Amino acid sequence: MRRRIVKLSTVVSFSLAIASGGLLYLISQRVHEAESVLSRLEGQLDREEEAIRVLHAEWDYLNHPARLEQLARQYLEMEAPETNRILAGVTDLPEPFIPALPPQKPAYRPVIEIRSVSAQRRAEPSAPIASPFPPPTVSGASSHDDQFNALLQNLGSHGEGG
Repeated sequence: MRRRIVKLSTVVSFSLAIASGGLLYLISQRVHEAESVLSRLEGQLDREEEAIRVLHAEWDYLNHPARLEQLARQYLEMEAPETNRILAGVTDLPEPFIPALPPQKPAYRPVIEIRSVSAQRRAEPSAPIASPFPPPTVSGASSHDDQFNALLQNLGSHGEGG
């Protein structure tokens, strides 16, 4: 009976040794694959870093001040500003821009009656609705301004009645 226990322990020890060897082989294969992937990625990283260095060198060349000045002279026909064109202070600025439009929005007049398209076709034509926007007025209007205002009124009446 003692022999059987010794043989059983020998078989167990031998099977554990084989299992450990197989596990060690699998782990070493995975480590080898991981190292090959790592070396491939490091190669790609080196190529990308080299490309970045080349791009930085090209950027520095393209943005060199002497080159930009030469290109500006060639294509933009720019010249250095004259000393009499440089402003000494805020008082030398021109008068501020005065807009032609009024500073406030015109009053909004809501449409009281809403009709469907078919109801409008059946209804008798009515007087044109007045525009919610007042016509522009300019002090000292010339004949051209009068003609322009008449044209605006004429266009407004055709657009509303049609």
